[in-house]
Amino acid sequence: MSKINNKDDDSSLTTIINQEGHSPIIFYDDYTTFRELPKSKFWNIKYYFKQILNILLPSYREGKTSKDFLSLNQLLKRGIPNQRFNLIIKENYSDYRVHSSREAKCFKEISKEKPAHVITKIIDEKSEDLVFSLFLNKQLRFVKNILIEGYIQNIGDYKKTFRINVDQNGIDSLSHPTYWLDLKIGVNYSDLPSRDKPINLFLTNLVVDYKENNVGIIPFKILSSEINSESSTTTKKQILLLSFDGITTDDLLNNEKSTELFPSISKFAKTNHWFRNAITSSTVTASSAASLITGLNLPRHLIYNYEGSYNSPNLSSISTKIKTLGQKMREKNIPSYGLFTYGRWTPQYGLSRGFSNYRSVNSGALQNYPWLEESIKLISNNKSNSFLFAMHHPGGHSPFISKISDNYDNAEFSGYIENMKYVDTFFCAILDYLKSNDLYDNTLIIFVADHGRSLRSEFNRRVFQFTEDRLRVPLIIKHPNWETVSPTYDLDKHTSAQTTIHEIISDFIGFDRNNVSDSSLRLFDGITWVCETVDYEVGNSIGLVGYDSKSKYTIYYEIDFQNYKLGNPRDIKKYNLDKFSIAQEGMDLLDPDEREKVIVSSKNYISKSLNFSKYNRPQSVGKNTSMFYSPPYSD
Repeated sequence: MSKINNKDDDSSLTTIINQEGHSPIIFYDDYTTFRELPKSKFWNIKYYFKQILNILLPSYREGKTSKDFLSLNQLLKRGIPNQRFNLIIKENYSDYRVHSSREAKCFKEISKEKPAHVITKIIDEKSEDLVFSLFLNKQLRFVKNILIEGYIQNIGDYKKTFRINVDQNGIDSLSHPTYWLDLKIGVNYSDLPSRDKPINLFLTNLVVDYKENNVGIIPFKILSSEINSESSTTTKKQILLLSFDGITTDDLLNNEKSTELFPSISKFAKTNHWFRNAITSSTVTASSAASLITGLNLPRHLIYNYEGSYNSPNLSSISTKIKTLGQKMREKNIPSYGLFTYGRWTPQYGLSRGFSNYRSVNSGALQNYPWLEESIKLISNNKSNSFLFAMHHPGGHSPFISKISDNYDNAEFSGYIENMKYVDTFFCAILDYLKSNDLYDNTLIIFVADHGRSLRSEFNRRVFQFTEDRLRVPLIIKHPNWETVSPTYDLDKHTSAQTTIHEIISDFIGFDRNNVSDSSLRLFDGITWVCETVDYEVGNSIGLVGYDSKSKYTIYYEIDFQNYKLGNPRDIKKYNLDKFSIAQEGMDLLDPDEREKVIVSSKNYISKSLNFSKYNRPQSVGKNTSMFYSPPYSD
C-alpha cells in the first residue's frame, strides 16, 4: 500500500478536472491495534504475531501493490482538490468489520488569508444549523485536541465568527471508535439580513493535535459537508428504502399464518401497494444491490464477481458513466444515508457514490449490531429536511436468532422464521417512530428483499438459481402521491423489483429518465425479462428469467464478458403459471415456434443490454484509487 508522502507539490492541488472522468477514491485501511489484550496465552501469542506482521506487511504490500494503485501525488493531479471525491475507510472495530464512505473535499491550506469555503446553503426557519464533518485521520482515541475556527456570511457586512475547541476531556467523553467528527454551526434565522440569499461557511483555522507522531497522516484536511444548495425547496422529499436479506414472498405474505406471525408487514401490505409478483432483479446480493443502486439490469452494470479481496486493485466497480442513486439524490440537493450489511454492499463496488454517509457492516455478530438504534438516529437527525435513508438488514439470512421451534420440519427453517418475526418487530418500530413524529403520511416507504431464501440446506450459488423461493421477493410501497393518483404500475404483473424501485424513487425526486420505463426496456416480443444471474458453476454463462401472461421461461447463454459477445442459448425451460401467477414444475421447451420466440426475444433483450455495458464498462477500482494505512501503535 502507498505510504504517505509529505512532500506533495502544491501546484498539483490546483487541478480541477479528472482527466479520465473517474471519481477519485482514497482508501484508508486502519491497522491500529487495541489497548486490551485477550487473557488466553494462545491468543496473546497470536496477537503479538499479528502485530509483527502488521509491522512487516506494509513494506511487503508497498512493493507488491503500489504499481496497481495510484500514489497520492498521482491522485492529487487527477483533481481531488476542488472537486468531490470518495473517502472509503476500512474501520478498526473489535466486534464488526465495517467499511464506511463519505463524499468529501480536501484543503491543503486553511488560514485567515486562505479560508476554506465549506458550505453554501439557503436555510429556512426549521433548519438553523450548518453541518459539516472533519476526518480525523486517526481514530479519535489518538487525538488530544481539536481546534476549529471560522465564520459565516450572508450579504453585506453580516459576518458571524465561531470557535470550537475540543480538549482531552471532551474527546474522552465521545464515543469510540470515531473517524469523523460531526460539527454543527448554529444560525439565527431572524438575524439574517437576506433570508432568501445563501449563507456561506468558511474555516480560517483547523488544527488536530495527536498523542503520538504523525506517521500516516494525509498532508491536507478532509471535510465532508451537507449538500450545498443555492435554492430552497418548499416540498420535502423523505424516502425510506428498507431492504432485507433473503426473504421469499410466499413465506412472508402468502402463508396462512402470515397475519399471526408477521402482523405489521401484513397490515402494511394490505393497506398500501403490494406488488404480488415481484421478482428479484438478480438472485445474488452483489448483482441485486448494483441493480438497486443503478436502476440497471445485470448485463448493463456487470457487477457479479464474488472472487478476490475487497482490497484487490482488480475489483470491478460500477462505471463512473452510470449515475447511482446517491448521485441522483445529490443532484437534487437531497442528502442520502446508507446502512448496509454483508460484504457485497461494500462501497468499493461504487455503490456509495453520491451518498452523504454510507456504512457497510460486513462480518461479526451481525444480529447484535444496533440496526434499529442506528436507523432511528439517522431518521431523527434529518426529520426536518429532505433525505433518503437506504438500509439493507440481515433479514431472513443467517446467522439466525437462537430460538428453535418444533412447529417446523428442520431447525434451519425455524431460525429463518424467527429472523423474519424480528424483521416484523423492527419494521413496526420504524413505522411507529414515523407516525409519532408526523413523518409517516408524506414519506415514501419501500419494503423489499434482495432475493429469496438463503437456507444452506437448499441453496448455494453453484446450483440452479431460478426456483420460486429464490425469485419471488416482497415488494410493498407506501407512496404519498399514490393515495390520490393510481400508480402507473400493474401490481399483479411480474415486475423486476430492484430496478423498479430505482425508477420509482427517481420519479419521486423529479429526476428525468426521458420517459423510458424499466418495464419497456425489458419487454421483447411479448416476454418481459425480469431477472438475470451469472451461472457461477460455469462462470462465463448467464441465466435469464422471463414471463408472459401464461408462462415463465428460463434460458442460459454463454457470454464472452471481455469482448461482449453472446454465444448460443442452452437449457431452455418453460413453466406454466397457476391462477396466482406462480410458476409450476418446469419442463424442457420443445415446441419449435415457442422455442424460437423465446430465443429471439431473449437475444434482443440481452444484446441491447450488453451493447450498453460495452460503452459503460465497469472499472478496476485500482485505476483511480490511492490506498494508504494507519500503522500499528504501541499503546
